[in-house]
Amino acid sequence: FAIALDANYGIGIAKLRAARRLWARCLEALGLPAAPMRLQGVTSARMLTKYDPWTNMLRVTAAVFAGAAGGADIVTSRAFNEALGRPEELGRRIARNTQIIAMEESQLGRVADPTGGAWFTETLADDLAEAAWAEFQKIESEGGYGASLISGVFQGRVKAVREARAKDIARRKIPLTGVSEYPLLDEIAAPVAAVDIPRARDGVSDAGLKALVRGPLASGADATAEALAPIRLAAAFEALRDAAARAPKRPEVFIATLGALAEFTPRADFARNMLAAGGIAPKEAVVPPRDAAELAAAFKASGCRLAVICGTDKAYETGAADVADALKKAGAQSVWLAGKAEAPGIDLNIFAGCDVLHALQLAHAELGVSK
Repeated sequence: FAIALDANYGIGIAKLRAARRLWARCLEALGLPAAPMRLQGVTSARMLTKYDPWTNMLRVTAAVFAGAAGGADIVTSRAFNEALGRPEELGRRIARNTQIIAMEESQLGRVADPTGGAWFTETLADDLAEAAWAEFQKIESEGGYGASLISGVFQGRVKAVREARAKDIARRKIPLTGVSEYPLLDEIAAPVAAVDIPRARDGVSDAGLKALVRGPLASGADATAEALAPIRLAAAFEALRDAAARAPKRPEVFIATLGALAEFTPRADFARNMLAAGGIAPKEAVVPPRDAAELAAAFKASGCRLAVICGTDKAYETGAADVADALKKAGAQSVWLAGKAEAPGIDLNIFAGCDVLHALQLAHAELGVSK
C-alpha cells in the first residue's frame, strides 16, 4: 500500500496511522487473521512547484519526516526538480541524501512510535480512519470501486473536494511558498536533464476490469470511466507565470503610493507580492509623490496601463477618489486599490482573502498578456 505525503507532516503522520487502523478494521470485517500491513510513504507530486523549485527541498524533507515518524515501512522521496522535467544528478542526489540524513544522521527510525499517544496525532488519525471507512462503505453501496468509477459518482466527489481546495488556493488560504506567496521574479532556475513529454497510457486490462467491476458487463460493451487526472496545486498560478514569461516584455503595473513611506509600505508590499504571483513586475516613482498631480505624472512616465493605489484607510478617505480620477486622466485603463475602501473610480479592490487568481487573470487581460 502506498500513501502520498505532503509538506504538512502532522497530517502525513496521521494518514499513515489511520491507514493501519483501516487495514486492521478490514481484516476484522472480512473475518481474516491479523496480518502486517506493508506501507509505503511517497512524497507527494502535487505539492511540487515549477517556480522557486528549491523550496521543494523543504517540502520533500517534511514529507520524509512524516513517513519516518508515522511508521512507514518504505519511504520514497521525489526529486525537488521533478515538476520541471526529468531530474538530473543534483535532483536525484538530494532526494537520496534526504533519506540518508533522516535515517543515519537524524536516526528517525530508531525511535519506536514517536508520535504514539500525542493528542493531535491520535485524534486526527481516528477522524481520518472513520471518514475513510464511511467512504469505503459508500463505495461498496455503489457496487464497488469499479462500478463507482464507471458511473462517475466517485469522480464527482473527488471533483468537489478539488474545487473547494482550488478556491482556497486562489484566495491564498492555502499558501504556496514561492508561487502564490513570496514569489521571486528573478529566481535561479533549477537544472533538469530533459523535459518530460506526457505519454498516453493504455486502459485497464480485462483481468483488472473483472477484478474491479462486480458482475458481467453487457455482451460486447466497453466499460469506460472518466480518468482521475493527476494535478499539481500550483498549476493555475504557474500558468500565469508561464504566460508572463512568454510575453515580449515583462508585464508591469504601477504602484501608486499615498502618504509617507511608513504609511503605504504594508499595502504596497502586499500588492507587489500579489502581482509577482502572476509574473507581473511592480513599477514605482523614484521619489514618493506628494499629491495626485505628481502621481499622475509618474504614472504617465511609467508607460503602464494599470495602477494599484496603496495607502492607509485614512488616506483613502481623503485622497483615493482624486488619485483614481487623476490616474485615469493620465491614461490608466484600470485603477485598483489595496484594501477594502470604496471610492469613485476604483475598478477592483485587492485584499487579504480576495480571489487573487481571478485578480491576476484580470490583470493579464488588461495588460494584453496571451494565455
